[in-house]
Amino acid sequence: RDRPARASADAVQAQAQAQICFQLKVATDLVEIYTLRAKLHKKLYQHHTANVAELMITDVLKLANDHFSFRGSDNAATTLAQAALDPKAFARLTDAILDSIYVSLEE
Repeated sequence: RDRPARASADAVQAQAQAQICFQLKVATDLVEIYTLRAKLHKKLYQHHTANVAELMITDVLKLANDHFSFRGSDNAATTLAQAALDPKAFARLTDAILDSIYVSLEE
């Protein structure tokens, strides 16, 4: 079917399955984007050192849970574990949480 030229993707319903359609002229760009994404996952995101660092950060957050609190979405004291269940409180957490834990007075 004929469709007008558009800069953005069109979502179409074909045979009860959603599809995202792009103009042919951006096909090369899309292939490059997904190739780069695959390379980043293989070489960076799933790299052994990155996985070890992720496990170490997870251990720090687990240990800090009972000793570290911050203001949650209702301005009440919230633990890190509770923030994982509260989207508004979770959105307040940034990488700065690790610095806050590092300089906290609790041992």
